[in-house]
Amino acid sequence: MSTPEVWLRGPVENVPPLLQPVAHALLQCREEIEAHVSPLTAEELWRAPHRGPWMALGAALAIVGVIAAFWPRLTLGALALLTGLSLIVHGACRIGLAIVARREIPHWGWLAVAGVVSVVIGLLVLAWPEATVLVLSLFLGAQLALFGVVLTIGAFLPAGDRTGLPSAS
Repeated sequence: MSTPEVWLRGPVENVPPLLQPVAHALLQCREEIEAHVSPLTAEELWRAPHRGPWMALGAALAIVGVIAAFWPRLTLGALALLTGLSLIVHGACRIGLAIVARREIPHWGWLAVAGVVSVVIGLLVLAWPEATVLVLSLFLGAQLALFGVVLTIGAFLPAGDRTGLPSAS
């Protein structure tokens, strides 16, 4: 019988509850990589067929670098798109975590609020894809400032005090 996945083995010691999913993912990655790489010898790892993907990645990065340098407007559009999408996905994940783990995370409502803020700012970034780096910096700064305020307020709430927050039921 094989060992169950890391997340099924329970909490990781000395890791806060909010970071448990990250710890589980990193430990699972380490175990998977060790399982696939450990049977290989050093010679097998450095054999020519393994160089192909690295060469393809290097070529792709060089091409993207040239595009970024010579077509900055395209680069800014891609940056706006990636920033907006990542804020939306990150915010949705925060909201999902807050809802799913509301019984384990004290003040989970603040995590949900932070997720909503991320989603709203992500939508604003997508609404103006021609935004400059300055505007993206302002949106990112606003998101970070609001998230910082949310976390600071949450840090001052005593454990178990859910006044003003949505109920867990």
